[in-house]
Amino acid sequence: MKNRLGLIALAVIIVGAVGIWYFTKRPTDVISADTTINGDYTVESGQRYLLRSGATLTVEGSLTIDGSMSCEDGPLRLVVHGDLSINDELRCETNASQNGIRIVAGESVNISGDAEIVSNGSVQFAESEGLLATSDAEIEALYQDAATDTGTGPRVGPLSDEGTAVTSFPAVKSRISKSGRINIFDLIPSAQATSHTVVLGGRITVPTPPPGVRQVIVFNFPTAVGAEIRNLELTGPDGRAGEDDKGNGCTARGKDGEDAFRFLAYAGNLTVNNFTLTMGSGGKGGDAETTKDCDPGTATGGKGGKGGNFKMVAGNEFQITGAFVVNPGKGGAGGAAIAHGKDGGSSEKGGDATATGGAGADNNKKLGVEGSVAGTENVQIGSLDGGPGGDATANPGKGGDGLACKPGGPGGKGTATGGKGGDAKLTLAGSPVRAQGATDSGGDGGDAKTHGGNGGKGGDCPDGAGGNGGDGGSATAKFGIGGKAEVSGFDGGKLDETGGNGGNGGNGCPEGKGGKGGTGNPPGKDGTDGKKICPTSEEQSQTAPPDSEIDQPPVQDGGQTEGKVKVDVIQYQSKYIPIASQIHKEPGHTADPSRSCPEEHWHSFEGIVMTTDNAQVYEPADPCGFGYTSDHPVMQVEVAQ
Repeated sequence: MKNRLGLIALAVIIVGAVGIWYFTKRPTDVISADTTINGDYTVESGQRYLLRSGATLTVEGSLTIDGSMSCEDGPLRLVVHGDLSINDELRCETNASQNGIRIVAGESVNISGDAEIVSNGSVQFAESEGLLATSDAEIEALYQDAATDTGTGPRVGPLSDEGTAVTSFPAVKSRISKSGRINIFDLIPSAQATSHTVVLGGRITVPTPPPGVRQVIVFNFPTAVGAEIRNLELTGPDGRAGEDDKGNGCTARGKDGEDAFRFLAYAGNLTVNNFTLTMGSGGKGGDAETTKDCDPGTATGGKGGKGGNFKMVAGNEFQITGAFVVNPGKGGAGGAAIAHGKDGGSSEKGGDATATGGAGADNNKKLGVEGSVAGTENVQIGSLDGGPGGDATANPGKGGDGLACKPGGPGGKGTATGGKGGDAKLTLAGSPVRAQGATDSGGDGGDAKTHGGNGGKGGDCPDGAGGNGGDGGSATAKFGIGGKAEVSGFDGGKLDETGGNGGNGGNGCPEGKGGKGGTGNPPGKDGTDGKKICPTSEEQSQTAPPDSEIDQPPVQDGGQTEGKVKVDVIQYQSKYIPIASQIHKEPGHTADPSRSCPEEHWHSFEGIVMTTDNAQVYEPADPCGFGYTSDHPVMQVEVAQ
C-alpha cells in the first residue's frame, strides 16, 4: 500500500514538473518574416512569440494575447483586423534606432488591468497603418506635437512653458512625406465614426531608450465610436543625461540633458476613467572638465532637460469620469564644470581658469484645457520641481619662478560661477486641482569654488638686482541662485574665493620686491621682499683689507704666528671661506632630478659668504652649492686678529 501511494505521489510530481516546464520554459516561437494568420488566433498562457528583424504579424480575425510577445533587432509590429485583447505581456527593448511597439487595431482594443507593455522606444496604437509613424522624422514630429499648445476640439494638455502663445492647429500628424512636408490630419466629426471601440488599461512602462531614440506613447483612434482609458498606469523614464566632455581640450562643454518621454492621444470620443500618468524628469546636463595644460581653461556644464509632457485631444466629446492623476517630472540638473589653468614656466604667467555650472531646468508650466471637457475637476496635478544648478570649480595655474635675476610670473585668474537652480510654478485653467500634498519646489543653486594662482618667486641675483615676485591671481566665485517657487531652492555656496599669494622677491643688490596678493575674499597675501646682499658704502670702507692682507696659504703644522689666529676654512677657487656661521654640510639628495646632488656638499646659510680677505662670494646656483665636501676638505689658515 505504501509503495502504491509513493508511486502516485511521484507521478503527481512528474506531471506537475512537466506542466511547469511547459508553461514557463516552453520554447519561443520565432517569426522572422511578415506572416498572416487567417481567422482568429490566441497566444496561449505560457506561450512566447518573438518577432525578429521588424517582421509584421497580421491577424485577419481577432487576436488574444494571454502569453508573451517580444521583439529582436527591430520593432514589434502587429496588425489586427478584428478585436485585440492584451492580457499578459508585450515587450520590445532593443538598441535599434527605430524600435518600439506599433499596433494597428481595426476593431475594438481591450488592454486588461493585468497587462504589461514595456518598450524603450515609441509605443503606438492606431486604427490604421496610415496613422503610424515609422520614420525618425515622423516620430520626432509626434514627440514635439505632444508638448505644443495646439489642437482643435476638446483638449487637456500640454503642460506648456509659461509665456508660449496658443495657436489653433490640429494635433496629430498622420504622415510626413519623403520631402519632409507634414500633412495635418483632418479631424473627423463623430457622425463618421465607425462601430469599433477602444479600451486601454493595464501598465505601460517605458525604460531608458538607447541613444538617438525618442520616446513617445501615441493613441490615435479618430473614428472610434468610443475610446476609453480605464485603469491605466503609464510610467515614463527620465530623459537621457547629456554627454560629458572631460579631458578633451582647453574648452570643455557638456551637452544639455534630454527631455523626458511624452504621451499623445487622439480619438473622436475620448473618456478617461482612472488614469495615472507618471512622467520622467529631464536628463542631467553633461559635466565638463578641461585638460590641465590650459591658458585659458574654460569649462561649461550642460543645461538640464525638461520633464515629460502630454496632450489629449477629442474630435467630438471628451469626458473625465474618474481620477486622472498627472505626476509631472522634475527639471533636469545642470552639469558640473571644472576648469584648469597650467602652471607657468620660468617667469611665465599661470593659466587662467573659468568654470560655469550648467543651469537646472525651469519647470514653470501652465495646464492647457481647451473646449468643452466634462469632469476636469477630476484632473489632479502633482508637484513640480526645478532642476538643481551644477557646481563650478576653477583651478588657475601658479606663476613660474624666475631664474637668476628674473621676475616671477603672475598667478592665473580664477572665475567660478555656479549654475542657477530651476524655477517651478504651475498655472491651472478650468477646474483641475492640485494633488494632495503637491508642492512646487525650486532647484538649489550650484556651488562655486576657486583660488587665485600664486605668483612665482623672483630669481636671486649674485651681481645685480633681485627679481621681483609675481603678483597673485584674482579669484571670483559666484554661487548659483536658487530657483523661485512656492518653496524656493537654496542658493549655492562660495566654497572658496581666496586671492592668490604674491611671490617672494629674489635676493640681490638691490633686493627684489614681493608680488602683490590677488583680489579675492579674502585677498591673497603679499610676497615678502628678498634680502639685500650687497654691503653699504660704510661697510665697504670698514672692511676693505690692506694689500698685505690677501688670502694666505694653509698653515703648516707648528706654532701660530704672532698677531694672527687659525680658522677652519675650505678653499673655493682662489679664496678661503671660513666655515664658522657661514657654511654647512648637507647630505646628498636625488629625489628631485632637477635639483639632484648625490654626495655630501657645502651650502651657505645666507646665500652669500665673506672670504678671509673680506671679499663677497655668492653661492652658485648649482644644486651642490660650493661643491662636494670630499673635493673641498676643511683646512686651517692664519688671519689677523
